[in-house]
Amino acid sequence: MSLSDAFARAYRYKRTFPFSRIRDVSQDAEPQGACGTFAWSVLSLETGGKPWRAIMTGRAMIWRCHSPANGLLPRHAVLRYRGQWIDSTVREWRASPAPHKKRWPVGAPVLVGLLWLFGLAGPIYADPQCLALPQFLDGLAEKYAETPRMSGLAGNQLLVITASEAGTWTALMVNPDGTACMVSAGEAFVIAPVAAPGVLN
Repeated sequence: MSLSDAFARAYRYKRTFPFSRIRDVSQDAEPQGACGTFAWSVLSLETGGKPWRAIMTGRAMIWRCHSPANGLLPRHAVLRYRGQWIDSTVREWRASPAPHKKRWPVGAPVLVGLLWLFGLAGPIYADPQCLALPQFLDGLAEKYAETPRMSGLAGNQLLVITASEAGTWTALMVNPDGTACMVSAGEAFVIAPVAAPGVLN
């Protein structure tokens, strides 16, 4: 019996605005929320309150999926954890996300959109090149003399920015399974000097 079985039975689905904020309600007396909240809460229960660790080590990922009930937008959230799938409609662990069709990991489109919106992106790659992260970093170092300069969490993924002394840069989205996909690249990379962490001069 899974740690999350009782939670899955007690959870009350409550429709919210599409792509609304995901939160952990695993300790609530009457847990309720949308599909993303269900997935995050189950992951929190299964990992002893450490869902981010499972995401970053590749044991877990929340996917946006096409659901038969949701029409064209892939807005249903389905959790993959240790090779098994569960969601708020089929509340049992199974070998595939069916009847839903997975589309992309939660967080990826938002980050790419923000890169474009704030002018950080060069070309945005609709079909990004993906490799294992060490292989990608070795290739960038060899071909462009780029090394990792910045990183940050974006939903369930890690954004890594590599750059060279000449100013070329590459943005990589790293999936929990260790696969890195190039989402953008450009020139004139600069890190603004700071007087203190988080405070620009």
